[in-house]
Amino acid sequence: MDRTPSALRGHVLNNAGSLAWLRGDCEAARALHEEASALQEQLGDEAGWCRSLESLAILAATPGDWARASELLEQTLVRRRRLGDEPRMLTTLTNLATVVVRLG
Repeated sequence: MDRTPSALRGHVLNNAGSLAWLRGDCEAARALHEEASALQEQLGDEAGWCRSLESLAILAATPGDWARASELLEQTLVRRRRLGDEPRMLTTLTNLATVVVRLG
């Protein structure tokens, strides 16, 4: 398997993580999204990194780690604002609102 750092590899890792999550394998999903996140950070792929962080936030919320989910979503929001990615900022804000309600 080619492990050359690339934006495409990060995208594939995120998709594989999403599929693992849909299958109910949260540990595999977390590992795939963490690998994608590290790769995207290394490459400076801000948009891909946002996707990884938001996915990791959702995974943190699954067992109820609302504080970690909030932290990851806030990081995502800062990056999405910097990118000017308004449609995805709305998704992140919606997810963050859900987490804030859970945190009380």
